Amino acid sequence: MPPRVFNVLFVCAGECARGLIAQALLNRLAPEKFRAWCAPNDCEIHPQTIDFLKANRLWNDERCMRAEQFTGVVAPAMDFVISVGDKLPESVWNRFPNHLVKAQWRITDPAGVKGDPMPRKAVFRRSLVELENRIKLFVLVWGSPKSRTLAA
Repeated sequence: MPPRVFNVLFVCAGECARGLIAQALLNRLAPEKFRAWCAPNDCEIHPQTIDFLKANRLWNDERCMRAEQFTGVVAPAMDFVISVGDKLPESVWNRFPNHLVKAQWRITDPAGVKGDPMPRKAVFRRSLVELENRIKLFVLVWGSPKSRTLAA
């Protein structure tokens, strides 16, 4: 029997740069163990996100999906729901009642910097590093065979 692949949903508020970066990273770092999606909470993709992902060789035509696509009866079951931005309202968390693990990762908001492109690039880079560190730890902990049997 092949090992189980865990479904991970990254949810973000305000913009979905962090969620899309997290989705691309996890799908790149551990595709045999995890399948990641991004669902913004009523927001749009920050215009620089795709260019940033392409520049860092992380772009794979990833797309954000509406949160409602993960909450209905026919929605894919998510094993993990992770907020990668500001604290989400309880009403958003309540959309995902039957999910194994819910977590809040406070990641620097790359869309928070306006104006000069150089500081914006630096903040995007900082967000990428923060997410990469979290995701590597996440894969190490939840992707190990011992953890996989406990969570199954």
